[in-house]
Amino acid sequence: MPLSDSSRGPISNSALAGTGDLPRARNALTEALERSPDTLVALNALAEIEQISGQYGEALRLYTQSLAIDSKQPFALGGRAAALIGLGRHAEATQSVAEALRQMPGNPNLVNIEGEALARLGRFPEAVERFSLAQRARPNDAQFLINLASTLAQIGNHSEAATHYAHALRLRPHDIAMLEAFGVVLQRLNRHMDAIRAFKLARRLTPESADLSNRIAQSFLSMEKWTDAVAAAQEALILTPGHADALFNLGMAQIGARHYSEAVQCFDQLLEHGPDDNMALLNLGNALTAAGRPNDAIAAFLRLKERMPNWAGLYLNMGHALMRARRADEAIAAYTEGLRLEPGNAQLNYSLGNLHLHLGNFERGLPGYEHRNEQREAIQRCFDGIAVWLGEPLSGRRVLVFGEQGLGDNLQMLRYLPIMQKQGAAVTFHGYPMLHALFAQSAPGVTFMHGQPSPADFDFQVASMSLPLRFGTRVDTIPGAPYLKPNPARVAHWASTIGNSGFRIGVVWQGNPSGKIDEGRSAPLALYGALGRLPGTRLISLQKNFGLDQLKILPDGMAVETLGDAFDSAGGAFMDSAAVMSLLDLVVTTDTSVAHVAGGLGVRTWLALKYLPDWRWLLDRDDSPWYPTMRLFRQPSDGRWGPVFEAMATELAATMENS
Repeated sequence: MPLSDSSRGPISNSALAGTGDLPRARNALTEALERSPDTLVALNALAEIEQISGQYGEALRLYTQSLAIDSKQPFALGGRAAALIGLGRHAEATQSVAEALRQMPGNPNLVNIEGEALARLGRFPEAVERFSLAQRARPNDAQFLINLASTLAQIGNHSEAATHYAHALRLRPHDIAMLEAFGVVLQRLNRHMDAIRAFKLARRLTPESADLSNRIAQSFLSMEKWTDAVAAAQEALILTPGHADALFNLGMAQIGARHYSEAVQCFDQLLEHGPDDNMALLNLGNALTAAGRPNDAIAAFLRLKERMPNWAGLYLNMGHALMRARRADEAIAAYTEGLRLEPGNAQLNYSLGNLHLHLGNFERGLPGYEHRNEQREAIQRCFDGIAVWLGEPLSGRRVLVFGEQGLGDNLQMLRYLPIMQKQGAAVTFHGYPMLHALFAQSAPGVTFMHGQPSPADFDFQVASMSLPLRFGTRVDTIPGAPYLKPNPARVAHWASTIGNSGFRIGVVWQGNPSGKIDEGRSAPLALYGALGRLPGTRLISLQKNFGLDQLKILPDGMAVETLGDAFDSAGGAFMDSAAVMSLLDLVVTTDTSVAHVAGGLGVRTWLALKYLPDWRWLLDRDDSPWYPTMRLFRQPSDGRWGPVFEAMATELAATMENS
């Protein structure tokens, strides 16, 4: 805790000490005491110099000698207390400074020293009271402000601490320790940009400080500014190679930046020097899982299990690795063990539910899925004052269905809204205004809104992704497709644009790369060339927003038609996509929202899936119970797209030959 330096004493008695020429002052005072050993001024001044020099034992001896001559000296009593603090004898210090305050009540220097002793004894509320008294008596004493701020931070009052640090900063702008302590308080307040500014001010004064660079990395990590965090942590490691905290933060930043192999290297290095670092071992496992090395990750988690067998979080992460390795039974066992240790853990409940959904066990999976968004109560709600629909009769009820997650999720769940209407509900869909036009085209009578609803207008609310649970959906009872309808006028427009020549294949290859959900889902456009090389095929891009740069680097001989900048740029999302898809012979896409548009329209769709896809595509089957016209093509192992498109090309050749 950066309290004041008690070695400086309560009140200066030495003019020579004040000049900063301590050796000359010490020599002069020593000579004076040789001539007159009982001179109080010289004894106290020399004691102060010893404190300034960090020689607390010698300072204590001199103050004690002075007090033996006159035990009522407040300055010597305060100095003795400060020396005792320096020696770690804090209880004795409180006694000495209390005697000084009896001689000189309310003296701010003495009150400040008493606060220091109390703080070091862990008596923080009392210390705050003393520091506040001293600060009120001398409002612009930077050290009093720092002591008060530091102690407030100790008791968790970071907001007041920040206020006092800010005041102290104006008085002492070059105090490196104070700047760092101020930055830490700002971190606690989640004011990370302000914290970074404080750390950078300190670093200008000490540019060689690896700790300050590491502090900056921590704040960038908290803001999920991965690239900046990587740079700051690397700077710390240049200044101090092997800096353990910086190496850990670098590993975490590399995970955030999805540089998983680099993260593995960081945690491996940490464990070489500190094999007992459990958090490094845990995150090594997580990085290995994300890097597509789940079996290595499992080995790391098993090592950690030997040390921490009763930590539920271990089984959560181990379950993820086992699931990534497609060892579903073992993953179930891991999640179940975690829940035995911590039954209310929302992440474990969600993960186990998600696993059962992958296996097609909706009866067990959907209740667990309700723990998404870390909802321990397993009830998704969005608005206060509106009851959550849990399956009550809908006749005559006004139901607000609020959208959640991605566009594709809501497109998939649209099928339930007409069912609710048939059961007598007045249905309003909330949010995602870009989807309203397509939804209105496909689900007449549904009302749409965006903004804060009035509780008086609704009897129930329900999350769109909770509808399968509320309707008791099982794999064999999923409401079928098609349920989306294209706009006839747009169909007519695009029919004249596209024409009917050739075997027309709409292609989509890239989801939104900014979201972690897209990790591993998107496939390079160049691989679609295997389809375009077949005689008579036309590849027509349905891609929007992301991945369009790949159109400029197509392999020789590959051609992809585009539909112009106006395509799907006005009138609502997917309105043009839906019209164009209804005219095509085939849609080929990765796992993006376009797949749900195509499936919802009931057009022939081939879906390229990563090795462990989203739960809705289940495992180890080439059809989809959600979309009867969809064919699934799966990676045979993690990250391998080549075999997927080779299988598609083979299937397409056979289809065209038989058509």
